Amino acid sequence: MSHKLLVVDDDALLTDTLSRVLKGEDIEVTVASTGEEGLEKLSSDAPDLVLVDLLMPTMSGTDFLKELQHSGTEANVIIVSNLDDDEKKQECMDLGAADFVLKSRTSLKELQEVIKRHLL
Repeated sequence: MSHKLLVVDDDALLTDTLSRVLKGEDIEVTVASTGEEGLEKLSSDAPDLVLVDLLMPTMSGTDFLKELQHSGTEANVIIVSNLDDDEKKQECMDLGAADFVLKSRTSLKELQEVIKRHLL
């Protein structure tokens, strides 16, 4: 059974790498480079899981979560960030994030495992 993953991140290297690596895991990856684009794709593609970067130019990961909450859209969201901030992490979890992953402390293999754990 194929799963759908939406990656909302302005880091093209990360999104390209994830797309390539997860293709072999039977995970269909859709990419959005802004929070606004991510919200549009979320409503049209109905992904099983959403990875959202915390720090993006026009809409932060927390704003993305707030928008989801405000719209009543249900989504399984993992925040990925280089920002190691316990208060920000707690805010994301309070806003409904299923997990918070620090990019700088997580290998690609570990991120794959987190993604698969949330999809299964």
